[in-house]
Amino acid sequence: MTGRGGAAAGSASIGEAARITLRGVPHSEALEARIRDKVRKLAELNPGLLGCRGLAQIPHRRESRGGQFIVRLDIAVPGAELVVNRDHHEDLHVALREAFRAARRRLQEHSRRLEGDGRSREALALAATMGAALAKD
Repeated sequence: MTGRGGAAAGSASIGEAARITLRGVPHSEALEARIRDKVRKLAELNPGLLGCRGLAQIPHRRESRGGQFIVRLDIAVPGAELVVNRDHHEDLHVALREAFRAARRRLQEHSRRLEGDGRSREALALAATMGAALAKD
């Protein structure tokens, strides 16, 4: 993952820079490649994505709920860090799919919120300009 102060990450490099941690899950190049591909797709959706940390694990036995997987994503975007927790699914691939779907929704919500802030600033600026012009008349 690139740091917040690092160079801007393009959609091609963010997938490679993502930090992925697998705990209690057998290491697999195919699994890591699939996760990196999903991170790249998130970066295409939001080019401002700064980094992503992912964790996939099976909890300790005393915490376990029948061998279900926990997936957590920490996504850094300008001005915020979005956290997605999708846990307790028996199939790791389903847990990953659901986590990345939730991440995509969170990124879309974040983008809409920022766009909404921009529109309201523009509307306030226009109202102030029009108010000043009317006051002169």
